[in-house]
Amino acid sequence: MMEFRPIALYNVSYKIISKILVNRLKKHLSSIISDNQTAFIRGRMITDNNIIAHEVFHALKARKRQSKSYMALKTDITKAYDRLEWSFLKTTMEYMGFDDRWIQWIMTCVSSVSFSVLINGSPQGSITPERGIRQGDPMSPYLFILFAEVLSHMMKQADLKRHLQGIRISDQGPAITHLLFADDSLFFMLANDKSCKTIREILSLYEKVSGQAVNLRKSSISFGSRVKPQVKTRMRRILGIHNEGGQGKYLGLPEEIKKKKAEMFQYIVERVRSNPGME
Repeated sequence: MMEFRPIALYNVSYKIISKILVNRLKKHLSSIISDNQTAFIRGRMITDNNIIAHEVFHALKARKRQSKSYMALKTDITKAYDRLEWSFLKTTMEYMGFDDRWIQWIMTCVSSVSFSVLINGSPQGSITPERGIRQGDPMSPYLFILFAEVLSHMMKQADLKRHLQGIRISDQGPAITHLLFADDSLFFMLANDKSCKTIREILSLYEKVSGQAVNLRKSSISFGSRVKPQVKTRMRRILGIHNEGGQGKYLGLPEEIKKKKAEMFQYIVERVRSNPGME
């Protein structure tokens, strides 16, 4: 059953209601969701994360302090939409200050789903889920980033308490601890035991309360070019992640810029122009 995916079917009434709620929600997301999240928010673009990520990976490779002491963690979420806990969604909206009536409307939409199993082309039985949001529902991406904002908040609190330390591209620049684009997540930290144990605890707690589980086999670590081999081995063991990145892609573009930056940025501009939905 692990590999089965439901086909989402909606009637016209539900589509209208969902779209109305989404249009009202979108107007307020920029004031609710932190700048680390760039997905589905007006005025933010996928290329914001691309450019920052490229600069950070360049620093990990070429800058003396960053290449010696820092690392990046790219995580993959297991069945992101299917595992979302409804109780956590309700609690999150209450914490963010949504009105009780609004929360009731959202939870009614989310919990109205039911499934049937097609056997020889005929639907049989009825399955009523207790968690998860629908694939293809206009509302689902926006509910998902409300969830992800909790993870972002946990990262910021850990940074404020100095339990982990983000990477700075320049001496005067801000410390970057994470970048989010829906369920595509990048985390940056010192390559030491304290930081790795902190991020492991954050991801474990986030999974416990939200249902979002990190797929360790598909996640990867990118170390600074001068991080010692024994440190790399210890960090992999603490996190339980043994794939090493640096040659993969982030949001469709290579993690490392091997061409001239001007050529890469021109490629990004052309990509945005040809895909307006990326905004």
